[in-house]
Amino acid sequence: MSHIMKLIVDLTNNTLSCQFTAHRLLSEYSIDEQCALITAILIGRDHIKHNKFIEYDKETIGYFGPSRPFSRYLFTGHAPNWRIRPEEFASILSSKSDNINIYCEAFIRCAHNSGYDLYCF
Repeated sequence: MSHIMKLIVDLTNNTLSCQFTAHRLLSEYSIDEQCALITAILIGRDHIKHNKFIEYDKETIGYFGPSRPFSRYLFTGHAPNWRIRPEEFASILSSKSDNINIYCEAFIRCAHNSGYDLYCF
């Protein structure tokens, strides 16, 4: 599996103007790597205005916790229990293409500031 930073660099260096180009980029990666990209983008989207991940504690449900680990499968799930099916990945990338850089920056910033090791993602 590729490190998430390599995947993010590849993603942000490509123009995903339509579903076809997104599908072509995704076809270069394993399903696990595709899950990592989709999950990183969606985590970043939810943390644009934050400098750290929203953490689980007694007062807040938080973003990660015992039942929601920091994982490349957080949003997508994995076979046979998909939450987002792989057939939808290209559509998600192309629909978010205008903001992908912002989402990726937020994901990296919050992971770093929250002490998460991206090598474990």
